[in-house]
Amino acid sequence: LRDYSAFLLAVVSGGADPTTGARVLSPLSAARMLQDLTATLGPEVPFSACPYGNPRLGLSCLGEVQRRGLEPTKWFDGVRGVRLWGGAASTAFKFDPNGGRPILVVLVTQVLPQDDGATISALLAGVRALVGP
Repeated sequence: LRDYSAFLLAVVSGGADPTTGARVLSPLSAARMLQDLTATLGPEVPFSACPYGNPRLGLSCLGEVQRRGLEPTKWFDGVRGVRLWGGAASTAFKFDPNGGRPILVVLVTQVLPQDDGATISALLAGVRALVGP
């Protein structure tokens, strides 16, 4: 958990650990890991390139990217720009750029069957309410 969280924190902080300043990635590499790669395919992204066949979801190196117009569900809260990944044993992270006040939440439970996404979404919503836009 510590290594995974430290890595994610460095990625969303431009490649450097914000607590030590140690650089683990170049700023360009960190930005590319967060980039919506399916958006680079052009204005008409193929259905097969979208997660779950949903054109309002993109993919980055770290997981899904919520796009404009995404309907909220348990996993996806509909907030544009949120990056997320949910693993099989209820391991998940969400990163919300939050208009310049970024939020990263990580949840690791190792519980099967997989959580339905409601827990990590509620955690992000709670932190978002505390931090504000």
